[in-house]
Amino acid sequence: MTAMLPTTCMMPDLSGLLASSIDRSFLTKQLVGSEAGFPEKMLIYRRNFLRLADKVVRDYSDARSATLSIIDKQKAGTLGIPDGRAIMNIITNKLEDCIISLRRLFDYFDRVKSDTPGFPIDRLVKRRIEALNEAIMDVRDLIIHMDKDISASVVVFGDPISPELSSACDIISIGKQILPVERLTRAIKLFHEFSREFAGYEFRADGSYGPTPQSGPLKR
Repeated sequence: MTAMLPTTCMMPDLSGLLASSIDRSFLTKQLVGSEAGFPEKMLIYRRNFLRLADKVVRDYSDARSATLSIIDKQKAGTLGIPDGRAIMNIITNKLEDCIISLRRLFDYFDRVKSDTPGFPIDRLVKRRIEALNEAIMDVRDLIIHMDKDISASVVVFGDPISPELSSACDIISIGKQILPVERLTRAIKLFHEFSREFAGYEFRADGSYGPTPQSGPLKR
């Protein structure tokens, strides 16, 4: 089945989560304070967590930009078949990358929660993130194991075999699964918010984590 073309874009704009600089990610800039005292394992978790939290925003934003482009071209009557297919592929690929990376963030979040000594995580933030885990996991697993589902006839001809937006761009479909775009963006924003806090913490001499003092020169 050919994916339907978007006619209106109800995808929230998350571009404000990113810095304007192309050279360095917004989250990387948030790393204030020395990493010297950080426990080695948590240090590695943090570096990858921040990279992925930044990546999902960029992948989502790229998919949204491509969606707006194809809508504008349709309205202007300038959308040719080759261009349409190329832009739809960009939307699909970026959404797929976003969902897979987002699922990895849930895994890293679990590691951060369970690491000793524990990193302080607000209970409400924890519950909100955990509430979205299953919806993201189901869609991500279908993406990864699509070949098996096709072989077992779980996914059949006519089902979306890659992330596909509804015409209003408010629902992502793949196989028999659907993921509201609102849930996707809520997870992205929650991880981004947590990442900014995570980036600004240091490991103290008493074995606890706390915000890095903001006075003095930036440490690298």
